[in-house]
Amino acid sequence: MSADSNCSGNVSVPLRNLLNSIQCVRDRVRDQAVKAVSQEATKLSLAFSKPPLPSQQDAEKLSDSILKSVLTLSTVYYWLPKSHGISLRRQVRDATVAVLEGVAQLVEVILSSPLQSLSQEQLTSTGGVWSACDQFAQLPQDNKAAVLVVLSDQIGVVKDAIEEVEQALSDAHDPFSDVLDDDQDGEGPRENQDTYWSEKDRSVIAPCQGLMKASAACVRKLSAAVKANGDFSTPENVAQLDDLADISKEISPGVDDLALCLYPPMDYSGVQNNTSVVLDEIPHVFDKVDFHCVKNNSAHRTVEISRDKLTVRRGQSFNVTLNLRQAFDPLNDPLKFTASTGNYPSEDIGTMSLFGVPDNERRSTNAKAVWKAELQESYSLQILNLTITPPADAPIGEYRVMVGYKNEETLLGELVVLYNPWCSDDWVFLPNEDERQEYVMNESGILYKGSGNYIMPLNWDFGQFEDRMVEICMKLLDLNPKHLKDPSDDVSARCNPIYVSRVVSAMINSADDHGVLQGRWSGSFAGGVLPSHWTGSYAILRQWLLNFFRPVKYGQCWVFAAVMCSVMRLLGIPCRVVTNFQSAHDRNQNLTIDVYHADYGVRERPTRDSVWNYHVWVEAWMRRPDLAEDGRYDGWQVLDPTPQEKSDGVYCCGPAPVKAILKGETHLKYDVPFVFAEVNADCVDWLVKADGSKVTIWTDTQRVGQNISTKGVGTDDRMIITKNYKYKEGSSEERAVFSYACTRDCSSDSFEVKPMMMMKNEERTPILGSAEITVNEESTSIAPVVPPLTIQFEEVSIPTVGADVSMNLLLQSPPEATDDKTLSITISIQSITYNCESSMSMKQEVKEEKLLAGKDLSIPILILFEDYREHLLDCDTIKVSAVVADKQNPEEMYYAEQDIVLQDPPMSVTVFDHPKQDTETPDMKPNTRIVVTFFFNPYKSGKKTLMVNFGCSIFRDITGSCTVDVKPAKAA
Repeated sequence: MSADSNCSGNVSVPLRNLLNSIQCVRDRVRDQAVKAVSQEATKLSLAFSKPPLPSQQDAEKLSDSILKSVLTLSTVYYWLPKSHGISLRRQVRDATVAVLEGVAQLVEVILSSPLQSLSQEQLTSTGGVWSACDQFAQLPQDNKAAVLVVLSDQIGVVKDAIEEVEQALSDAHDPFSDVLDDDQDGEGPRENQDTYWSEKDRSVIAPCQGLMKASAACVRKLSAAVKANGDFSTPENVAQLDDLADISKEISPGVDDLALCLYPPMDYSGVQNNTSVVLDEIPHVFDKVDFHCVKNNSAHRTVEISRDKLTVRRGQSFNVTLNLRQAFDPLNDPLKFTASTGNYPSEDIGTMSLFGVPDNERRSTNAKAVWKAELQESYSLQILNLTITPPADAPIGEYRVMVGYKNEETLLGELVVLYNPWCSDDWVFLPNEDERQEYVMNESGILYKGSGNYIMPLNWDFGQFEDRMVEICMKLLDLNPKHLKDPSDDVSARCNPIYVSRVVSAMINSADDHGVLQGRWSGSFAGGVLPSHWTGSYAILRQWLLNFFRPVKYGQCWVFAAVMCSVMRLLGIPCRVVTNFQSAHDRNQNLTIDVYHADYGVRERPTRDSVWNYHVWVEAWMRRPDLAEDGRYDGWQVLDPTPQEKSDGVYCCGPAPVKAILKGETHLKYDVPFVFAEVNADCVDWLVKADGSKVTIWTDTQRVGQNISTKGVGTDDRMIITKNYKYKEGSSEERAVFSYACTRDCSSDSFEVKPMMMMKNEERTPILGSAEITVNEESTSIAPVVPPLTIQFEEVSIPTVGADVSMNLLLQSPPEATDDKTLSITISIQSITYNCESSMSMKQEVKEEKLLAGKDLSIPILILFEDYREHLLDCDTIKVSAVVADKQNPEEMYYAEQDIVLQDPPMSVTVFDHPKQDTETPDMKPNTRIVVTFFFNPYKSGKKTLMVNFGCSIFRDITGSCTVDVKPAKAA
């Protein structure tokens, strides 16, 4: 109850007059006290500025006078009631202390200075007292004004911190110019990382800048609100003003400390702590944001990737709940959103989008990839349920979403956007759900190795949803040379799966960039892992991440392809691993593979062209509107990360449409001629005689591109897809396509099928340990010219590691033959790698035999285990070749070869409920069985494939696997 309500008007008037008088006296006393201190300090300084010194009595009088003036000034502070406001009292106190400190410093200077004319130090000290006294005139008159001074100071601190960080960013050099230095050895971090920001650092800086700007906006808004509506008429209002001042004084140091933590080397712990401090102090309009990560990620089929970070697929909406501290007024104060990715976001290139609720945002006329937000019908005035949709053509990557309301902007959150094969508007849309589950969601798969007649499955763990895989894949994109050259353009181009798949193809190998894997096909594998030891992609990708993006040693084609498949599936691009048996490597791009042999059967010299036992690449599913608008080249695209040949100056390959390869359209991009040759080149074997002359001994149009295989959909069976790449071997369609591919003239009828002197087309041997899905279509519809004799190899028994290999060389004289033939036969046995790059002679035999007219001749060949055991530790295959010459007709020469891939000993894997650990493995004797028991702890539920890799002193990398159904952990 106030005095005004209990007193008549005549009583309140004198009381008010009294209050005004007291305030005037207070102000006069304060002003006079300050003037007195200034005057007395001046007298003291002048008295001791030159001889003679004042007498002791005069000095005591001067001291007493200045002491009285100082005590009077101090009384002004103590006299000021606390009810007038803490902020006001603090500023009066600070001003009083500044005067006292100035006087004390002046006295100390006089005591320490010799008697002389007025010294510069004494002048400075006297001026300091004057300056401190002058500040009193500028002190606020009430607590509202005092709080506004505080807020202005804090705005200045925050603004300075923001500008300093922005200036440092604009001055910073390329953060990878040092980290990505090929010349530095060792596996540790680079020496001068302390002076540069990494891309990871920059990804942290951007949201921190947003928080700092939100803090500045918050303090400015507080200042405007106090200036417009601040009230100090009651003690409660005065206290509220003081609270606002205290909040601002907590925000600005937090922002300043946050800025300091951002400088390289970035203090991640400090960033986290100071971010929490600032967030705790900002009086949010936005009370709470819920991204519903588990629910949204489940709907977007990304919950396997993360349960606590929003990961969505473009073209598909997700839900957000936004809690406001004030009622939502869409007509006057719409919500304004900004979604951005990369360090240089722009509407015109699709890396930034402005949108709102309602959507009244003024966007650029060239804006691309526009996001949208909608308010769901069920909402209250302060709890908003929103639906946000990234467009189907948005660049994939890590996004920051800012939200603004009533002149306050804050970070709504961060999320990851991936491709969406479930969205019909996305270029990677795959219509079949079973195929989407297989080629996007399946974390385990089967690769195929061996040769055309010896196909062996290899279980592989793609692990695309393992921990930190998003970080790994985003880093892989950020480290590609195109991003380092033009990050803005590169991030924008990530809307296009054609571009991204080509980048990934280049970055999986490290031949000309800082990619994931270093290849090696021969020599020592010291310092790394033998390629055949790998059983999954995640171990490789994780090592690359933890090893500061240095290449992992070592990989070969199936490893490169499998790792790329993991990355593509994580990004959301349907992908499968494909093996081409008898795969050609056409270096001179003439669609012909020339191989040279000496007259004793082994290769005369290394040749640029070669035919690999098998080669592994990937197929990715996407549209190709860059090639044709009618979709004729949409679908599976060949991509090959193995560094074989350069494409546009970079070691990558594809995407090459499989449909274009089938039609022989070798003029299309990317790298269609190279892939066409891999599956359909003609082979010519030449005999190099002692005099250097060359004779054609074998022309084969059917050898290359056999049993092109991939894992079946929803099954562990092998699916042969050769018919996707070429027509039936020897058919008129296949020959016409080959002619067109060579000449690019679809009307040409000049192509002539050459007569072939070759071994018979053998029946294909079924895969070892796996079922076939489709029948082999390697039939011939054009009958070859019957040669004077045919030769071929035939097995006596299935070749197995650890056993002797027995086979026959069968020579057949046609029934209509009338003359016997005396033959010179050279049989050579070599160990080779699967890509035919390295060979070592194991055995050679030359003999003379007579082939009777119309009869068969069988020559036994025995390869002892002792002959090959050491060679197969470094090689994969035994190549047996035979050169046969007719001694009566030396121009008639015949050639046959066969690659033998030894079958591994069987190994079974069984999972028990309560396994014990036993890692000791005793020496194995022949024809014995050994059981080894291991303990392991699964960390993911669902059907998983457990793989075991076994090696010993005789052979390497025997693998086994079994399917395990891991049940979810029971709730505690």
